[in-house]
Amino acid sequence: MTREARPRGRYDSDQRLRAVVGACLAVSLLLTWRLFQKSVVEHPLYAAQAESQYEVSKELPSRRGTVYAQDAELGKRVPVAATEERFDVSVVPRNVTDKPAAARVLAELFGLDEPATLAAMDNDRLYLPPFVRGINKDQKEAAVARGFTGLLIEKRHARVYPERSTAAHVLGFVNRDGQGNYGVEAYYDEELRGTAGSVVGQRDTLGRIISTVSQVAPENGVSIELTIDHNVQFAAEQRLAKALAETEAQSGQILILDPRTGEVIAMAAQPAFDPNTYNDVPAEEQFRFQNPLVAAVYEPGSILKPVTMATALELGKVEPDTKETFGKSVVVQGYEINTALDKAYGEETMTQVLENSDNVGMVWVAGKMSNEELHAAFVRFGFDEATGVDVAGETRGSLLELSAWREIHRATMAFGQGISTTPLQVARAWAALINGGTLVTPHVVRRLIGDRGVTVDAEAPQQEGIIRPETSEKIRGMLRSVVDNGPYGSTRVPGYAIGGKTGTAQIANPDGGGYLEDAFTHSLLGFFPADAPEYLMLVKLDRPKQGRFAESTAGPVFHDLAQYLFNYYKIAPDRE
Repeated sequence: MTREARPRGRYDSDQRLRAVVGACLAVSLLLTWRLFQKSVVEHPLYAAQAESQYEVSKELPSRRGTVYAQDAELGKRVPVAATEERFDVSVVPRNVTDKPAAARVLAELFGLDEPATLAAMDNDRLYLPPFVRGINKDQKEAAVARGFTGLLIEKRHARVYPERSTAAHVLGFVNRDGQGNYGVEAYYDEELRGTAGSVVGQRDTLGRIISTVSQVAPENGVSIELTIDHNVQFAAEQRLAKALAETEAQSGQILILDPRTGEVIAMAAQPAFDPNTYNDVPAEEQFRFQNPLVAAVYEPGSILKPVTMATALELGKVEPDTKETFGKSVVVQGYEINTALDKAYGEETMTQVLENSDNVGMVWVAGKMSNEELHAAFVRFGFDEATGVDVAGETRGSLLELSAWREIHRATMAFGQGISTTPLQVARAWAALINGGTLVTPHVVRRLIGDRGVTVDAEAPQQEGIIRPETSEKIRGMLRSVVDNGPYGSTRVPGYAIGGKTGTAQIANPDGGGYLEDAFTHSLLGFFPADAPEYLMLVKLDRPKQGRFAESTAGPVFHDLAQYLFNYYKIAPDRE
């Protein structure tokens, strides 16, 4: 018996069904795998992309600390650099419904060119650079009052200097990136700046933040209190400007400090600048940003003679009343050295050598010492190092290596030629001369003030034993005699004992080889009260055209400012 044949149509139908089911299963498995891949394996990637589209991170700037100066007259401190809220004005073109009207409002409020403003916003962009930067709160409120759809006003912090150019070389400035440049703004930039915060928020399709996801609050910068008295600083700058006009000097500086501690009371330099508008200073004149009291070097001339004399006193080579006879010139290694007035002073005491500023006498004093002794003294007085002042940009002068010294070097350095210093370096050395022998660190910051009023005094290292107190007392007496008995009529202040010394120094030829003709630096260093100095003042004028010697140019400046300080600090007369 034979089996009946299976109908062929039914067989084909079953086969197709299995194929369809298999295909559906395969597609289902593929879709399941792709869904798993997208939702699980690649989830971090797509989540990051989503966050980048709908989340925005924005920096929250910290508030820069305030800089305060002293006001001894009122007995308080006053701000000389502060941070204020300012505002930048722009528009979101896509959101502006009436662009001609918006351009007209901005032009009327801020003096903009109306057609140019309209052309800038005639598009569908989401952002434009600000039309106006740094407007104050009143201007911002006026803009809000006339506001329109799409107006964008962003707040920012702006650095302002209420006293404009006063103490500009001490302060420096803050650039548009919020970074301190020059002065204490640069030196203490990290402390003043603080730490920025951040906010992460969700935004809509127009880029507006509609909710906050996370936020880190900024940490505001600390404030600093200067040793500078703004009244004394202003007086010094005014008198210096007058001196430049009177003498036709190219530039000039005045430094007033406490020789006992190194606290700087005033630090003036001309030409100056206004840190509020530092961008207005042409590129070729940006040398004005540098503080020449700490950054410029020069050969100090005769104001270095007291350092040489004090060294000889310290080593027991001479005494103030030691006598010797000197001619009008002396030859050292084939070089002729003359007195400033080309005259012989004859027999002089060492005190008279300083009174007459006798170069020949100083060569003799230096000859009593070895190269090693005088070089070591210059090192002790800090002429081979920067002073460490807390103002950005400090440099130092040049002290010839001992191995290169010859007899002529010792001779010329004895009266301040052949050695270069910054004005602050030589003032620091004088502080040690008159304060009993302590090498102080000049500084312009007294303390740091935290957010919660916590204060930290600024440290200023000191090095004792540069000379003995007895030597310091002797040199103070000699320098007092210089002002009393030397040609210092325009320097003296009746009723007050003052010590000091002038210097009229040649200027080295920048092209090398000798000195410039008819180009000099005039300096005067003086202190008071003479027996227990509390104030040390340097007056320096660069290349004056009027006045032959420093006493006639720097002397009147010293006199006027000393008189001002006597009145300002209510210092009683100490002599008849």
